[in-house]
Amino acid sequence: MATQPQGRDFSYFRLAFETNRALCRLGLNIDIIPPDCADLSTDKLVLAPGVATLSQPFLKALAAHKGISLISPRSDT
Repeated sequence: MATQPQGRDFSYFRLAFETNRALCRLGLNIDIIPPDCADLSTDKLVLAPGVATLSQPFLKALAAHKGISLISPRSDT
């Protein structure tokens, strides 16, 4: 299978690192949560930068989440 042109130089590590770096520059306190997190009730903002596979517990928690959620491209939603 050939690599799609837009994914040729994609690096998940770089995406996660740059997202974390940008949030820290904004002075935001962040928590990195496990992929099977089942409770997002204390979070005002949930970011999932390029997470390819979202677990069922996380998807359920996301459905119940009352804050803002940003699930970026390359996710399986």
